Amino acid sequence: MNQVVRRDLISGAAPVSEAGNASTGIGRGRRLSPPRTDVGTVLLHWTTAIAFVVSLFTGLRMATFGSVTPGFTQWLSPVLPQGEMWTWHFFAGLGLFFCASAYVLYISRGGLSPRNALKRLRVLLMPVRPKLRWEAVNVSLHWFVYALITVLTATGVILYLGHGGWWVWVHSVSALVGFAYIFIHVLTHYLYGGWGQLLRLFRPAKLVVTRAVRSYPLLLAGAAGVATIAAGAGIDWTTRDTLVIARVNTAPTLDGVLDDAMWAKARPITIQTQQGANLGGTGGRGARRA
Repeated sequence: MNQVVRRDLISGAAPVSEAGNASTGIGRGRRLSPPRTDVGTVLLHWTTAIAFVVSLFTGLRMATFGSVTPGFTQWLSPVLPQGEMWTWHFFAGLGLFFCASAYVLYISRGGLSPRNALKRLRVLLMPVRPKLRWEAVNVSLHWFVYALITVLTATGVILYLGHGGWWVWVHSVSALVGFAYIFIHVLTHYLYGGWGQLLRLFRPAKLVVTRAVRSYPLLLAGAAGVATIAAGAGIDWTTRDTLVIARVNTAPTLDGVLDDAMWAKARPITIQTQQGANLGGTGGRGARRA
């Protein structure tokens, strides 16, 4: 994420560096300290990155992308995780819920909204130095990934509710775009500030307190994130379907005729597939339990 705020992008005024720059290096002969990033951004950035990568690779293993790019999925297969992936995918989704809600509140309370202000994109239409242009490109990519994660979250919830069809296609293509975004994100930040820009996310520093900063930004952001995933997990737990198998004293006669007394006590159940990722039909009904 871009951590440098300028008062005047065009006039050449000296940049005002953000958290952690102990010396500004304005005087001749003084050396700039390595760029650093506030600790809240570092924590939320890497939590988001880990959750996103886990979600992406577990989704690829579950083969929901096979119908979109079967060759690409097969090529990645040797390096994809093995085993039961649904639980990991679900937890990774909760992790993204946490990061999204926490990030919004942290940016607001930390006074960091100018970091990704849309007005910075005006630089792309101006004759400025390449570094300023790459800064604007990074801001535009940040907004792009915000929209992408929103689409992935919405379609993921729809798939979780049992819907399939073209929702699977949208979710799959969006995830593959996210896979490409990882490399583009790293490249554009390198083009903006070189290795120093990339390594700043390994150099945490205190958040600079300004008039825009409100109390406890990281603490309250974390609390909001925990509340979000607690609500999501709670809704999931309280809405789960339960299949109850009734016990019988005598076995039925397997003669192909359902006229035994025990069958009369059985109640029909409904199985609704709604064209899930691995089911091509429009739904199934008629299953019975005993």
